[in-house]
Amino acid sequence: MTRFFLVAALIVASAVSTLASATQAPPPTLAELNEHHNKLLHILTEFRDIEIAFQKRVRHLQGTLGGIEVDNLYQGIDLSTMAGIQSARRRVKAFQEGYDEFSDAVEQQWAGYDRAVKNSDLAEPEASELRENLSADLSQTLPANRAWMSASRAEAAAVTHLLDVAERNLGHTRWQDKRLVGTDQRTSEELEAAEQAIADADHRNAATGSPVRNSRNHVQEFILSSLSELHKTIRRTLDQRTSPSE
Repeated sequence: MTRFFLVAALIVASAVSTLASATQAPPPTLAELNEHHNKLLHILTEFRDIEIAFQKRVRHLQGTLGGIEVDNLYQGIDLSTMAGIQSARRRVKAFQEGYDEFSDAVEQQWAGYDRAVKNSDLAEPEASELRENLSADLSQTLPANRAWMSASRAEAAAVTHLLDVAERNLGHTRWQDKRLVGTDQRTSEELEAAEQAIADADHRNAATGSPVRNSRNHVQEFILSSLSELHKTIRRTLDQRTSPSE
């Protein structure tokens, strides 16, 4: 009886092994590998086009701003005159509009990446891995961009406050050693407080850092890695086709 059960168990194990071998997916054909390659390459090309459009928009923006940065919004301008104050206000306005457009360019860039990933028709599990890498990028880059823009707006607002103080105290200020100073104690204290607020905002802005400089594109890295592995598989498949049969 024991021998009967042992033989029966061996028969069942053999049948399961045969069934598993029969249902195992065959290796992909060269045509399927090429199709997979083209899908990955299409996504990478879309990403490249999105990046080119982003860089073009940034270059146009840089030309429009004409070198206006947070470090030269009012520095070197005589704020003891209405003409100087108005000149600085125009620079602050251009700075705010320019950085709002830059922030929008970053948002649009990643929205484009998101559409490219959602429209891809990769098979699982690669499709899920692609979405996970995009999610990792979005969770880092967009919050960083928004924090940076918030810090930039706060710095511009601090400069605007200084200009308000300068305008309100016209006649009680003078331009001395390339710096606005008050001619009485109250005005001097008000100007010092406004300048300290700018310095604090500048420190927070510097600590935040640029989202573009600090960002990392995990999606592109993943696609490039997948393409590299796919190229190896295609090469092995071609080698097997051309190798002499044993």
